[in-house]
Amino acid sequence: QQFNCRGYRRLSCTGANHNIIQQVVSSKQCSNRFSRPKYNNRSIHKSLVKKSKAEDNDGDDIGRPTPGKRLNLLNIFTSYVPLWTIVAAAIGVTKSQIVSPLLGSMTVMQSCLALLMLAMGLTITPKDMSQALKKPRIVATNAIYCYGMMPLLAWSVAKVLSYNTSETAGIVLLGSVSGGQASNLFTLLAGGDVALSVICTFSTTVLGVLTTPLLIKWLLGCSVSVNGLEVLKSVASLSLLPLIIGLSLGRLTPRMVEKVVPFCAPLGVAATIILVAGGAANSAGSIIAINQMTAVTASCLLPIIGGAFAFGSTMFCNISEKSRRALVIETFSKSPTLAYIIALKHFDASAATIPAVAMVSLAAIGATASSIWSSIHPVVKEES
Repeated sequence: QQFNCRGYRRLSCTGANHNIIQQVVSSKQCSNRFSRPKYNNRSIHKSLVKKSKAEDNDGDDIGRPTPGKRLNLLNIFTSYVPLWTIVAAAIGVTKSQIVSPLLGSMTVMQSCLALLMLAMGLTITPKDMSQALKKPRIVATNAIYCYGMMPLLAWSVAKVLSYNTSETAGIVLLGSVSGGQASNLFTLLAGGDVALSVICTFSTTVLGVLTTPLLIKWLLGCSVSVNGLEVLKSVASLSLLPLIIGLSLGRLTPRMVEKVVPFCAPLGVAATIILVAGGAANSAGSIIAINQMTAVTASCLLPIIGGAFAFGSTMFCNISEKSRRALVIETFSKSPTLAYIIALKHFDASAATIPAVAMVSLAAIGATASSIWSSIHPVVKEES
């Protein structure tokens, strides 16, 4: 019996069992369609039917995003995080009346911060945390940079540039507060040690309950009060709890978390964009009414000089590249929101201008640094 069908070359089958089968090279060589014979060998028949269906559907998947394409799109999205932060800040400032009620509420910003920390918790493992805890020297160095070098650097910048009292208060407040949670995301994007970054952020936040008021009193001659119990509650609910949940999920359901991990960085970027837009919208009045050049210069000089100092000093230390990146990002990534709140509460509104602009500039600088590190100098192998 002879027949032509799509997906098969001209076949010649003899006998009742149809045992002689030639598989086709291309379906385009077939001109006529006839019904296919029923093979006694069911396994062969099923395999041929599957191949025929796959060939029939070859054109249907054109333009349909595959999992690989989706991951590529997400990688492109995360690589342009500096652009997204600037756009989010611009929208927040120019459309503050719309953005502030939607994204600037305390509930939304706290939820985004918790989501950011949950994403960070999913990307690290208990083994990563245990290894990071074995690096107390780096954690101590970060604390010294955060509450030693950065406050003195802020005070020096104010003196060199002849800032007035309000401007000096703003930049010193920015240099005296703890590290911000966005540093964990920037460390992840830069290919750094995320677990070490999380520990450094937590340690400076707890130390800030005592060190920030002392630094402000010493450098500015003003006494401020920080509610230590409220700070610890906020850290526990917004940082530690989501982090522990992420670590627990990674330990209990590793296969599921392995599928989710590629989406953690884009999710963290999206949460950061919302935080930037909401923070910019809430402080739009201060940003618009200020001397733009002075505030932008101060909010950019402090992290750039501080980060450059941390990078240069660690070049002579025996630490891994991933740890170096985490330490540098932790050094220049401050918490401008905390500085902004302290300035409004204990100083005049003009003292809050530099921390307000720093909400945007620190995000842009951190995103730019992480993008440069990940694209130009990616971490290939963990150094000893």
